[in-house]
Amino acid sequence: MKRLLKLFNLPGLLICDTVISLIAAYVGLFIRFDGTVPQEYLQSIPVFWLLSALILIVSGVISGCYFNVWERAGISEMVRQIVAVTATYVAVYFINSIMDMHIPRGSILIAMFVCLFGTVGMRLSVRISIWGISHLKLAQPERISRILIIGAGQAGTFLANHLFASKDGRTPVGFIDDKVELWNRWINGFPVFGGRECLRTVLKQQRVNEVIIAVEKADKAFVRDIFEKCQSMKVRLRRYETLHVIEENDLSKVTIRDVDVEELLGRDPVQLNMDAVKSYIEGMTVLVTGGAGSIGSEICRQVMEYGCKKLIIFDFSENGLFDIDNEITAKYGRGRHETVLGSIREQHRLDEVFSKIKPDVVFHAAAHKHVPMMELNPMEAIRNNVFGTLNVAKAADKHNVKKFILISTDKAVNPPNIMGATKRIAELCIQMTDAVSKTEFAAVRFGNVLGSIGSVVPFFKNQIANGGPVTVTHPEIKRYFMTIPEAVQLVLQAGAMAKGGEIFVLDMGEPVKIVDLARTLIQLSGLEPDKDIKIEFTGLRPGEKLFEEINLSEEEVSKTENNKIFVLKQGQQNYIKISYQLGVLKRQINSTDIQEALKTVSEMVPTYKFPYGTDEKKPESTETGIVPNKQVP
Repeated sequence: MKRLLKLFNLPGLLICDTVISLIAAYVGLFIRFDGTVPQEYLQSIPVFWLLSALILIVSGVISGCYFNVWERAGISEMVRQIVAVTATYVAVYFINSIMDMHIPRGSILIAMFVCLFGTVGMRLSVRISIWGISHLKLAQPERISRILIIGAGQAGTFLANHLFASKDGRTPVGFIDDKVELWNRWINGFPVFGGRECLRTVLKQQRVNEVIIAVEKADKAFVRDIFEKCQSMKVRLRRYETLHVIEENDLSKVTIRDVDVEELLGRDPVQLNMDAVKSYIEGMTVLVTGGAGSIGSEICRQVMEYGCKKLIIFDFSENGLFDIDNEITAKYGRGRHETVLGSIREQHRLDEVFSKIKPDVVFHAAAHKHVPMMELNPMEAIRNNVFGTLNVAKAADKHNVKKFILISTDKAVNPPNIMGATKRIAELCIQMTDAVSKTEFAAVRFGNVLGSIGSVVPFFKNQIANGGPVTVTHPEIKRYFMTIPEAVQLVLQAGAMAKGGEIFVLDMGEPVKIVDLARTLIQLSGLEPDKDIKIEFTGLRPGEKLFEEINLSEEEVSKTENNKIFVLKQGQQNYIKISYQLGVLKRQINSTDIQEALKTVSEMVPTYKFPYGTDEKKPESTETGIVPNKQVP
């Protein structure tokens, strides 16, 4: 095969075409005179040959026939070759007529067909040879990955060409397409088996290892349907990134990626009031704390899209700031954003930044979020989540920020753990500050986001890549999930609604069993749960709940103009008591009196009990000044 391909570099093609044109000249005369060529016409053969060979080479260069990748050749390449050969012999015909070169006109026509057969056939031979070898490999499935392509349109056929010519052991077996007119037809040498309803049958019959979706506008419902049909079949499900590759016709840019679990959630696209978001973002200076984190960095991306005048990315992580700075610089240049290294625990640093930058809007995303880790480091959780938030709130109030949005969590609802308790106190801090400030303070609560740094999805993927087992704490544990972009879109929308003091709750959809999520990720990798990859249950970790709640039972829930955002109206808080408790907690933190500090936290958030893990029944939430009311619908 390698020797055959060497013939199809430029020198090889020139030599082959020259030889074919010589053969065509002889055969043309031989057939024209029924095998007996008169001597006078034999003398014209060298001229006939040289003229046709020269013109053929020139027309081939002009039409690009010598620069095609013939092992991937399609109809367009063949058409160019036919045009080049036809133009060659039309030119020979007219030159012969004008210069009277004694070349019979009939022999020119015959020579043209011989040359067409020779040049096109030679070029097709390499593709046919590769096709034959590829189909011989199909009989040895253990040596290759047998790929079924979903979608026989432009994207699918483009992908088939790429896989057909690749040398990495991947071979397409055919297509699945919902267009009835394509069923039982062949495209690029591969069959269209039928529509999606026959997918499972084809997977079995063709011993498919991998399914690639090559439908440009495949929505979540389409992807989910394909996934459900592939379940229990031990095939890997992937997607083909199509648009830029096809537009640029560059096979080197072909990207095939795994299907993300986010694509299987089935949530409807977020409907945003773009004008409302623009009204407080466009032309404003926006500061994002924790701007290098998963949520913070997405806030930065979307705020830039909404046309902020200046974006200040504030974070304690040098490496994280470096990464998000490079990303935003690559897309927007250096004019509209600035990275600031600092800690929300340092009030003087915050005042320094706020006095210099004078932000109009602050998104406070900086926080410690890992429940088990915070159980082991409770003082750090208090310093960062409580007093870090209070520091940023004080700076916002002092420097006349217009709007302050705290990124909160569903773990702040009736929290038994220190992380949730500190986030609940953070909410109380911003409500307390809002009561005496011109700044509009509000909080937005939501559940887990898929794909965030340190979250369950990348954790499971890493375990699967290492051969398992996948570890789940409990078979019944459930969590609410949302994609990062969707969560941030709703945060920005809630920010537009904020008038001061609200806690917004996002509709997270239905909770997902973590063990089901683990099984889905294993199946997306083409493996079978409990057989190829084991699932082990390790027991609930300190501070972990089986079910997270979105609402507080004491709070009244009102709908907003967006059906995915609710606002929690609370009764009057006893801010004097809260302020006093914060002062006590601050002194305890400074003196590193962990026992007393945690006792104070439990007084502020009664569902948090210290020491954690006692057999004593945890009380229902009775937070100061909150009147029990209806649940989130």
